[in-house]
Amino acid sequence: MPELKDIAHWQENDIQELPRGEYDWLDYKSSPWFSLDSTCLNELSKYVSAFANYEGGYLIIGVQDPK
Repeated sequence: MPELKDIAHWQENDIQELPRGEYDWLDYKSSPWFSLDSTCLNELSKYVSAFANYEGGYLIIGVQDPK
């Protein structure tokens, strides 16, 4: 995973400069599926678990995969 600046300081251009496509440490998800129902929470738990098994990562919600 490349070193990125602290996520607390990210702005829109920082997200736009992320690599295109999906990696072990980066995944994009459009937001139509995002809600607080059990289906969404189950999906989120899978993504978080996958990143935890890899050493961390970034899940960008609300941005369609720019590949």
